[in-house]
Amino acid sequence: MPAALKAWVDQIVRLGRTVGIDETRHPDPYVPMLGDRPRHVVILTARGGIGFGSGGDMAHMNHLEPNLVTALNFIGITRIHQIAIEGQETGGEVLAASVKQAQREVDELVAELQETLTDTPIAMA
Repeated sequence: MPAALKAWVDQIVRLGRTVGIDETRHPDPYVPMLGDRPRHVVILTARGGIGFGSGGDMAHMNHLEPNLVTALNFIGITRIHQIAIEGQETGGEVLAASVKQAQREVDELVAELQETLTDTPIAMA
């Protein structure tokens, strides 16, 4: 994980703001504080190699997206959407196909979120 992204994670995981502690809950006293309403996160990544996505041959070597998902779940954000481009090191047709697929996925996600968020009333705190 790039240092700047790790620093961002360190800024959003805040005791008393995004995560609480309930000492009566053993062995896991941590309480996510951002699960009070639907919150969506979109993770867009670019990978040099191929097969790092879920179920891929190199998925076990993907330490970026799983760690982000863990950190976001820890604070209560569970609606996480992931889209990745693969093959930057390979280039050529492999990269072009991956970019085209990712663009389709982005378009589909935008449509899905527009529908979802239009139908979801916003809770005012």
